[in-house]
Amino acid sequence: MDEWFVVKTRPRQEERAVENLENQGFAAFCPHMLRKRKQPGRVEACKREPLFPGYIFLLDESRVGGQRWDRVRSTRGVSGFIRFGEMHARVSDEFVEGLRDNEKIGSVDELFKIGQPVIFTEGAYKNIPGVYLARRGDDRCIILINILNSERRVHASLADISA
Repeated sequence: MDEWFVVKTRPRQEERAVENLENQGFAAFCPHMLRKRKQPGRVEACKREPLFPGYIFLLDESRVGGQRWDRVRSTRGVSGFIRFGEMHARVSDEFVEGLRDNEKIGSVDELFKIGQPVIFTEGAYKNIPGVYLARRGDDRCIILINILNSERRVHASLADISA
């Protein structure tokens, strides 16, 4: 059964650490979640953020040791291993697989399927039904609405619609 080390990253450098570790042949994983953010005077937006800011998981392939520890610690974006005394913090493979599964469920692509009926909850089209057509960028999508017996494609924020 595989285990994963818990690795501390430098502030807001989780993606950089994962990329650099993978370039060195390590298996690394940073779970993400979608978070709706609303700032005063701005439109609410969905943003993909790390589930555990400042931490990633590194697969223990039993090859990590000696010189390889130094390679991990000196990787750009990595601060070091999380330890309890002399023991490195580890989590089970089942835990990481559960995070991977939950990440897939929480993605925008899973929330809205092409052709799915949606309704606007905010903005100029509030309470108007439509059909989800496509995603545009991180927090935008295209919705087909029917107004005055004509169909229109509308670009909208993902935060403005619900299933």
